[in-house]
Amino acid sequence: CIHAVVIRIDQTAASLGDAAPWVRLAMTYQGPSIAATIEDCQRRGIERIVVLPLYPQYSATTTAAVFDQVARHLLHTRSLPGLHLVRDYHDAPGYIAALAASVREHWGSQGRGAHLLLSFHGIPEVNVRKGDPYARQCERTARLLADELGLGDGDWTLAYQSRFGRQRWLMPYTNETLHRLAADGV
Repeated sequence: CIHAVVIRIDQTAASLGDAAPWVRLAMTYQGPSIAATIEDCQRRGIERIVVLPLYPQYSATTTAAVFDQVARHLLHTRSLPGLHLVRDYHDAPGYIAALAASVREHWGSQGRGAHLLLSFHGIPEVNVRKGDPYARQCERTARLLADELGLGDGDWTLAYQSRFGRQRWLMPYTNETLHRLAADGV
C-alpha cells in the first residue's frame, strides 16, 4: 500500500515558468519523500503550499501522520512557506460524484450486482473511542454514495478490511460480511 500526499503549489504559471510542476507527489513510506518535495518547492522559491493527503476520511493513523511529517520537516526551517493542510474531504460533493461515477462505470461494463459492498480500510476501535472521527466519516461517505446511486438501505453494506494484530478493529469485518451475504444468497 503506497501512502501518497499531493502537494499543490499555489503560484502563477508565469512566476514558475512552463517547466515548473503545479502538483507534486510525495510519499510517506518511500520516495519522493514529503521532506524532499517540500525542500524542492522551497528551492524553487515557492511560498505557499497546499498539502492534500490522499485519505478522504481523517484519521490520526493516516492524515495526522502526514501532517506530523510536514511539521517535523519544517521544525528547523527559518522561512516557513504559507501552508494549508487539507484535513479531509469525505463528504465533498466532487468526491462523492467521482465515487458514484466509478461505480456506475463498473456497472456499465460488468453489470449491476444485487448488492453493493463498500469496504473501507479499518483502524483499531480504540482509536475511535479516543475521538478519531474516521468511522463516522466512513459511514457518512457510504451514506452519501448510496444516496447518490439511488440505493435503498437493503441494497448496500459498509464493512472494514485490512486488520492485523490482536486489537479489535472497526466492524463489521469485510471477510465475515462476505460470508454472511453469501449465506443470505446475495
